Formats: sequence, C-alpha cells, structure tokens
Amino acid sequence: MAKTEKIKEGVGKGTPGPGRPKGLPNKNTTLLKDAALRAATLAGGGDVDGREGLVEYLKDQAIKNPGPFLALLGKLLPLQVSGDPDNPIRHKIEHDAERFTSAIASLATRAREDKGA
Repeated sequence: MAKTEKIKEGVGKGTPGPGRPKGLPNKNTTLLKDAALRAATLAGGGDVDGREGLVEYLKDQAIKNPGPFLALLGKLLPLQVSGDPDNPIRHKIEHDAERFTSAIASLATRAREDKGA
C-alpha cells in the first residue's frame, strides 16, 4: 500500500497565490498593445512619440481595408448612448448631396488606383 504525504500549507507548497489584482491588465497584453500602436504610428510616417503617424496609418487602412477598419471602429464605439430622461438626445441629419457625391467619387478613384497598383 502506498504511503500518502500530507501537502504542506502555504503559497508555493500546493496552495496558489493571490494572483493578479482585479482590474490590473496582463503585462503581455499591455506590451502587445503598445507595440502595435508604435508600429502603426511608424507605418503612418510618424515618429514614435507622435500620434499623427497613427492617424495617417488608420486613414490608409480605412481606404484600403474598410471591412476590418469598420469592425475595429465598432469595437471602439460605445454600445449604448443614454441621456437625461427629462432632456432626451435629439439629432438632426443634414447632408450636402454634392459634397457626398464628390467624396464617394474620390474614394472610388482611390480604390481603382490601389487595385491597379
């Protein structure tokens, strides 16, 4: 018959430690996000400390890869907008048909140029 040993109590002796405090992000996730932002900033022509390169990179991705860009945008936007019940949110949509048509034509031209390149 096998002899069983009693496990000693205490952290590191069969008992897990307290773990990472609630709300504290994983270090690897933080490092990965930081690296991705820096890479996108540099790819957009900016320096590591500036954000303009990141904006340029995201503008480029919005044109070249609208599907994934819109998926990213959907994750960044809030899921629900709420306001004061006594003063409800009101919105008014105005559009300039000529400006809209011009913008769509410009995007179509860019897309054709990118396909041909």
